[in-house]
Amino acid sequence: KTLALRNSAISIFQAGVLAADPYKAVHQCLKTDQNQSQIWLTGLGESRTGNWSLIHLIAIGKAACAMIKAAIDIIPSQLVGNAVAVTNYENEMPLDGVKVLAASHPLPDEAGFNAAKQCHEVAEKAKAGELVLVLVSGGGSALTIRPPVHGNSSVGTRPICCMVRKAGPSSTPNSDMASLVTCTAVGE
Repeated sequence: KTLALRNSAISIFQAGVLAADPYKAVHQCLKTDQNQSQIWLTGLGESRTGNWSLIHLIAIGKAACAMIKAAIDIIPSQLVGNAVAVTNYENEMPLDGVKVLAASHPLPDEAGFNAAKQCHEVAEKAKAGELVLVLVSGGGSALTIRPPVHGNSSVGTRPICCMVRKAGPSSTPNSDMASLVTCTAVGE
């Protein structure tokens, strides 16, 4: 009986670890159709499709490297544009085709400020008909910070993910603005 309980406990633990895998989480919510270059975001209660000419990737958080790796493995290579991942120092790893930046977590540092600027540049350079896919996991708010706006100290330091969400997705499919989609992975 003790062995059966132990095996059950191990099985439950392993299922929990697999459920929190950020690579798998992205695979569950991001799908492509190679023929039409469309992307579906599922598992979030919503989906978006489009025929984007390029897909720029920004991944922020302790699971950034795993999430952006999954996105690159899913998206057809000819569609992948600029790719930047911001993670904590402990999870930094080289990834082909990705600018990987590391910053401090849980306390923000200057590297987080510089990383936020680089993420902002990727989003700013996106053109009409291109998608900026933002993948966010835990730790993102400490890893990508910006200083007070125009010297207004009452605003304080804010994470770039708030700036990205404020921009929001374009409201019409034929908008002149580049589309922006946020896909949040639960696991780390």
